[in-house]
Amino acid sequence: MIDWQRVQDLLEEVGEEDFGTIAALFLDEVEGVLDHLRITSDPGAVATDFHFLKGSAANLGFTALGDFCTKGEVMAKNGNADSIDVSGIFDIYARSKAEFATKIGAL
Repeated sequence: MIDWQRVQDLLEEVGEEDFGTIAALFLDEVEGVLDHLRITSDPGAVATDFHFLKGSAANLGFTALGDFCTKGEVMAKNGNADSIDVSGIFDIYARSKAEFATKIGAL
């Protein structure tokens, strides 16, 4: 679910203090976009949300989330936004966040 090498690389690039800030910002922004996905049915907005989430997930190493978002973005762009298992993204995010929170202290 998490690319721990990416997490380690980011930690080394920005330092421990800034890493905490970046991680908190990531979680806050992702949760805001997830809240938006709960209420929107506009295919363009869904594609934009999934694109944003995909990039954010890649930056912090949330690979399972990023993979899901890639598929969702493609589906939305192809006119199949209503076929996306939106509840699946909430599950993947929750499991990824829990794994991240559990293991981040070991870095």
